[in-house]
Amino acid sequence: MSEYANIRASSFDVFDTSLVRRVIAPSEVFRILARALPSRHGTLTDSAFETDFIAARVEAERRARLHSLREETTLDEIWHELARILPAAQLAGATASLELDIEAGLLGPVQTVLYAIEAARRAGRRIIFTSDTYFPASFIEQHLSRHGLFLHGDRLYASSETGLTKPSRRLFSLIL
Repeated sequence: MSEYANIRASSFDVFDTSLVRRVIAPSEVFRILARALPSRHGTLTDSAFETDFIAARVEAERRARLHSLREETTLDEIWHELARILPAAQLAGATASLELDIEAGLLGPVQTVLYAIEAARRAGRRIIFTSDTYFPASFIEQHLSRHGLFLHGDRLYASSETGLTKPSRRLFSLIL
């Protein structure tokens, strides 16, 4: 018998399982973010700036992952790279907090998962949330709580905080 046989827990992924973004694709968040930046795009038209910003944000994430000493990067590390790619005038003083604000406005709960979590709680199971993400765990917990998914006593394991990811299975080893 496994040493984990007596653990009574239910685990739920966060993004696209417990919480969803109200956009067609996650990269659309970057388009909204580009539109939220003050109009200091220089000679670029708004649509050209949006396209350039999306490409720069994707590239910044790629670079942050490449330079990270951990399996996962953080949003702050991504924005550090973004500041290296785009001129300061184009970022217009925007920071990772603006991206978090936009994400927060787009997040909503998945009702069927909420019902599954409630059923697991009624059955006496411990609730665990896992996420491969660059978002801070505090941000994730705040929005899970806001939508009634996360309660006192639940656990959250975010790769941005642990440095470990699901594909390597090291995040799951930590949870166990």
